[in-house]
Amino acid sequence: MEPQFIRLNREWNAEPVDPRPVIRIYGNDLLFDFELNAQRYDFEEGCRGVLRFRNCSRYRLGGPNDEGFYYGQGRFSASTHEWGEFYLVYADLSLLRAPADWVLLPTEFEHLRHFLFYMKDETFECAAEECLIEPVSNNALYRKAIKLDPVAAKPASWSRSDWAYLGSSEEPNPFMIANLNVWAHRWHADAHHVEVIGPDGNRTALPVRSMQVNGQVVQFLPRRLGPAKWEFYVPREKAGLAK
Repeated sequence: MEPQFIRLNREWNAEPVDPRPVIRIYGNDLLFDFELNAQRYDFEEGCRGVLRFRNCSRYRLGGPNDEGFYYGQGRFSASTHEWGEFYLVYADLSLLRAPADWVLLPTEFEHLRHFLFYMKDETFECAAEECLIEPVSNNALYRKAIKLDPVAAKPASWSRSDWAYLGSSEEPNPFMIANLNVWAHRWHADAHHVEVIGPDGNRTALPVRSMQVNGQVVQFLPRRLGPAKWEFYVPREKAGLAK
């Protein structure tokens, strides 16, 4: 399984020189507190962001730093994502557990997701069920009503997605969703992702797309499998539509 990186931060990231990260543990949750980037984004100098990772089982704050990332010293290829951003990572469990400097917390929760945040001199990672922006007055992300990509929140069900696999197709063979051929209409991009369970049982996150024809809006999730091969997901209540 090739690692997949879903960027969760928009219109913010960490201060690029010294974000001064602080980690606090409250029960089963981890709070990650850091200085925000006021040089690039609309924050006052010294403003801080606070993220809550619910039901966290492990975390680390260590390498690589920014130079190590670009010199290939991390376990993920620099060609697949960018330094300085905050991601939800879908990858083999062996990659999650590879570092030797994990701090293990008392409870190993069954459903864990891999969060990764690159900063100037270190990388923060944790395995938790979900990530939320902490609703406190000293959190500039909360004061500005900034949202994470919804995929960062815990799914309503770990065993069932609200989106269902519909089928696969190779371009340009017709593939119909709600009587619309996906290759005959423009795909409009949404700003968020949806987590789905694929035919192989693995979880992944896909971008929301839509076709808009004569007032009809049809949403779907495409996933590229090869140069011309795709698979498609639709809302579960519409999964019985003919392919």
